Amino acid sequence: MSSSIAPHTQCSTLRSLDLWNTTLDASDVASLAEVLMQDSTLTGLHLRCNRLGDDGASTLAQMLTQNPALTTLHLLNNQISDEGAITLGKALMPNSMLTSLCLGRNWIGDEGAASLGDALLHNSTLTSMNLDLNRIGSSGAAFFGNALMHNASLINLCLGNNQSGDSGATSFGEMLKHNSTLISLSLASNQIGGTGAASLGNALLFNSSLINLHLENNQIGSSDINHFSLALIQNSTLTQLNLMYNPVGDDGAASFGNALALNSALTSLDLGYSQISDRGAHSLAHALTLNSTLTSLGLWHNRIGDFGARALADALALNPTLISLNLVYNPMSYNPVGQSHLKRIKSYLDRNRDNTAARGLTLEALLARSFAWTAIMSDFDEAKRNKAYTQIVKSGRKIKKGELGNEPIFIVDWPLFSRSVKDAGIDLKMALREYLESESIVPSIADMVSNNVYWESSF
Repeated sequence: MSSSIAPHTQCSTLRSLDLWNTTLDASDVASLAEVLMQDSTLTGLHLRCNRLGDDGASTLAQMLTQNPALTTLHLLNNQISDEGAITLGKALMPNSMLTSLCLGRNWIGDEGAASLGDALLHNSTLTSMNLDLNRIGSSGAAFFGNALMHNASLINLCLGNNQSGDSGATSFGEMLKHNSTLISLSLASNQIGGTGAASLGNALLFNSSLINLHLENNQIGSSDINHFSLALIQNSTLTQLNLMYNPVGDDGAASFGNALALNSALTSLDLGYSQISDRGAHSLAHALTLNSTLTSLGLWHNRIGDFGARALADALALNPTLISLNLVYNPMSYNPVGQSHLKRIKSYLDRNRDNTAARGLTLEALLARSFAWTAIMSDFDEAKRNKAYTQIVKSGRKIKKGELGNEPIFIVDWPLFSRSVKDAGIDLKMALREYLESESIVPSIADMVSNNVYWESSF
């Protein structure tokens, strides 16, 4: 295998190398690393689904201390355990180039997590770390929680499908009260119950940076939801919350209904497979008549029948913003009465989607939401996406051509533009078109809306 690696890595213009599922082992990686130690052009190395093991991880760790350019390292599913994670953690301490590290679907436990967490106390460039599907318990989670109280660069952390439990979730809750950088956190499938939910929910009262929180497939019940609901009444930052596969129940849905009636930030809420019946659906329906920011609601695979479907349809007749409502695998789907309500729901959702571009306020809401997310949807490499993402969320300024390398991007200064539009009292659609054309960017409004690309466009 080694002889086949060299020709690919000797090209001076190669920016990204993907050797996915090519049965690479530690000896193959040794040959690859020897070349990369001197390579100044390769920024992305993707080695997922191979057999590198701890020896391969150690070789790559040594390479990281000498390589002058690598920004993305993808090592998903490579049989890496604590030993390999420890060597990578040590290499990250002095490294000042890597911005994205994926170690998902490996065998990393608390010792490896401790080393990676310790690295975050020293590293100031890493912005994204994925440790999904490992063996990290509460003590490993605590190391990350402690590190992120001091780290000011990481914006995306995925620890889904581990075993942090309530203790680990409590560590993250304390961290969120102090951290002002983290934007996305996943603790899905981590055996989190009431104590952990209380800590995370209460943290949202203090946190002003987190945008995306994944807590699906835990043990968060109806009484635990109150902590999130109370926080959502005050929190003005969180836009996406995923609680599917939790026993939320009707009381939890009612609690969320109370919060949604007052919340003005959340745009996506997933309560799929959450034991919600007609009563809970009715509570959420009432909230939809008052809420003007939620655009996506997941209620799939619950126990909602005709009564709940009718309540949701009646609410959507008055709601102008919801454009996605997932109701698959509910009892109302299996009879003519329920299907008639579903047809009404679909018609209202279609209406909202069709009207989105024409209504200034709704377009503004979508643009504001896109402000935090569209940078990561572009096709330049992950390191540059993360850099742009951080700059957009932190400063809201324009990112001009050349700042992110050869791939041009333009970010609309929405707050300034929005204020100018309102002060002038002019039509938002026309103003947006004129603004884009004035910057030599001329996508049609329809194209921008249909593709959810409002903030960036190639020159």
